[in-house]
Amino acid sequence: MRQSEGITIRFAEDRDTPAVRALWEQCFPGEPDFTGYFFAHLYAPRYNLLLLREGTLCAMAQMLPYQLQNGPASEPVTYIYGACTHPAHRRQHLMDRLLHESFDIDRANGRAASFLIPQEDWLFGFYARFGYRTAFHVSEWTAPEPQAALPLAVRPAGEGDLSAMDGLYHRYLGIGPYLCRPADEWRRQLAFFRATGGEVLCAEGADGGLDGYAFVWPGDQQIWAQELICPPAAKEGWAAALQQRFGPLPCRMTGPQFSNPRPLGCMLRYDGAQLADGYINLMLN
Repeated sequence: MRQSEGITIRFAEDRDTPAVRALWEQCFPGEPDFTGYFFAHLYAPRYNLLLLREGTLCAMAQMLPYQLQNGPASEPVTYIYGACTHPAHRRQHLMDRLLHESFDIDRANGRAASFLIPQEDWLFGFYARFGYRTAFHVSEWTAPEPQAALPLAVRPAGEGDLSAMDGLYHRYLGIGPYLCRPADEWRRQLAFFRATGGEVLCAEGADGGLDGYAFVWPGDQQIWAQELICPPAAKEGWAAALQQRFGPLPCRMTGPQFSNPRPLGCMLRYDGAQLADGYINLMLN
């Protein structure tokens, strides 16, 4: 805990949750279903760094621990998530103080870097002031409707598929850099999609092994496969399968293997090094 000039910076405790949720709902309105699920199943006070002034919560940022695969090495890194400041306390450099405190905590705990996903494109410039540099991209492809390709045979993924899905993830992303997903993270993602209107699907290859998977959000205007991992030649078959399953809508696919990458996240490395472009996805963004 750090205190100065009436400001306290510390990690949250259970007693702070009502104030934390109130600030979250004010800063991130319009997502009541996600907010309810997040605080019921995903939120952990011990990772949420708070800034309070005279006991009033003014700003917060979650410091979620991950491992970054960087060539043969796996490095501990921090994902800054849900960073926000109460409207009444903005333009007072409170987020500056909070982020710099998070950097000190990271260094003290031997973390290699801090990374985040800006909510708006202009925020890439804002976070650049702290030393963050664009480091993660995601690529996408949109299939028109209807897709003429033969649909792949897909089925809902289950717990027994998660190890094979992780194997595909590592195979397609190679030496990285990219974020590792431990077994608990795969389970969390599967449960999250199932509970909030999404679906997780997989396809088997000719040898009976898993050949691809997709985390899918079906909508009224568009089907979005937020992460599709599959052989590049199979993307049309996946699009046809999703349109067959959810309706003849445009199908947007994002993942690492398409040809038009766009910036998604940025990173501050404490050693000053600049990594090659990496990949992140499924980060509750």
